[in-house]
Amino acid sequence: MKFFNKLRALIFSYFNLFLIIINSILTLISGPIISLYTGINSIIQYILENKDKNDINNTKKSKIYKCFKKTSLFICLTSNITNLYINYDYYTQPIYKKFALQKNPFAKNSNNEKNISNTNEKINEVCANVLMNAIETNPYLKEEEKKYLSPIKQFFLDNEFLDYEKTYQTLNTFYIHDDLITKIKGWLYYNRNTPENIIVSAQTVYNSLADDQKNMNIYNLNLNESDYMHELFHIIGEFDNSFFNEGMVSLLTEEYSFMDDNYLIQRLVTKIIIEIIGADNMLKAYSNNNFEFVKEKLNEVNNNPELTEQFLNCVNKNKFFYSKEDISNILDYINSYKENLDCDTQNEITKYSASLYLYTDLTDNFYYNSKYKNRETNPIIINNNKILKKAN
Repeated sequence: MKFFNKLRALIFSYFNLFLIIINSILTLISGPIISLYTGINSIIQYILENKDKNDINNTKKSKIYKCFKKTSLFICLTSNITNLYINYDYYTQPIYKKFALQKNPFAKNSNNEKNISNTNEKINEVCANVLMNAIETNPYLKEEEKKYLSPIKQFFLDNEFLDYEKTYQTLNTFYIHDDLITKIKGWLYYNRNTPENIIVSAQTVYNSLADDQKNMNIYNLNLNESDYMHELFHIIGEFDNSFFNEGMVSLLTEEYSFMDDNYLIQRLVTKIIIEIIGADNMLKAYSNNNFEFVKEKLNEVNNNPELTEQFLNCVNKNKFFYSKEDISNILDYINSYKENLDCDTQNEITKYSASLYLYTDLTDNFYYNSKYKNRETNPIIINNNKILKKAN
């Protein structure tokens, strides 16, 4: 009998240890609520491990000891179950991505791809509808979340540079965490005033299990639909330069959801670069995660790759607040491109320069939303080895 009691105790100890290890790993993912579970359980384990063995022979203390053991097991089980519930999409996303790839109509050698290419409708309208259907059939999104994201359709209609296969796959599999636990986590870690008095209200996160699939966390306690659109643009496209990554996303969020954000300086400088290299070139680079293309176009204008690299390194130190000195440094670099452009473009850049100092956009230019587009940029041309912009 003693042998079986010892065996049972040994099995329980190892099983409990296993649960603690798993729980500790999952705690890194889940945040403060599960950390509380783990903390309580750790205290119980400490008490159990340091309890005098002679005390166990005491009947009364033995009951307390058994109660501690059962409580410890209960906390381990409930915390792991809670972890699995909270992170259901995190664990299932890698599996679902493989399933979604099989039905991707833009995938190579797909029958659906042939049907899309043979349709009599306008190709961009067909593709936009297919991409919106990817959002509609996404099993991780709630109906209200799909509603918040619906303005993205106009962007799909206006953007001819999307990697449709990759975008469809992303839209079909990404998830949004905007539940109470996520908001509590945001309040504890992110949704605080920064040294520059800026609140982080949302964030793009990566699921490393699913090939760094991009998803979004919404920390804002108050509903702000532009948070969803802003993070969705982060999911669809990207620059490896953090300054222009936020600037381009801020610009697109402004054009398609008509909401301002905390990235005014980044947005204004991005608009200047659009004036320099052309709106289509900037959108093409963003849609295909190819910031090197932006560098190439900038180098064509000033024929000085070293200066371009210095400029991009200067602004890549992304921050919320930019002093007058910071803005002056940025504009000094921009002037090296400005002198090679036509008069109309130079005038627009001058307006943006004034906007930067006043922290407000004086131009009200729209570059991409076809319903409100009021500014055309011209392609860069080479004339006798000199880079110029076509005159309007």
